[in-house]
Amino acid sequence: MAATRLPSWETGSTRKTMFRRRNLSDSSNIHLVNDTLPPPPAHHAQIQILYSGFARSDINMRLGQYPIQRKPPFSPGYSFIGTISALSPSSSPSPSPKFSIGDTVACLSVYDAQSTYLNAPTAHLIPVPPRPRHPKKPLPRS
Repeated sequence: MAATRLPSWETGSTRKTMFRRRNLSDSSNIHLVNDTLPPPPAHHAQIQILYSGFARSDINMRLGQYPIQRKPPFSPGYSFIGTISALSPSSSPSPSPKFSIGDTVACLSVYDAQSTYLNAPTAHLIPVPPRPRHPKKPLPRS
């Protein structure tokens, strides 16, 4: 069974930031690359990134100071919010009982969020409500 997907800007590819080497103090270490993206493996979803974070942890990775980090090259991006564009094939009628294509999700991915698309384990995804839930009445002041 093939993975079901939404139309993307270029099926099977992603544009992402890459750190090629560590311990460089300037931006010559950072590259923007086009890369292929395989279909999501079992128990994964392919996410179109809407927002991604870049924080001190990414800087520490670039400098080689992050504990137990991947060896370069790798893509930074510790967290993201995105839309599910594909789910891995499954033997059940629904590839993921918790998620559907088009759902908005958040994730602390540690790596890879600085890209247009990525594959992430569905167990790590957090559903994002369609709109903020506000109380009907203001909360009482204490």
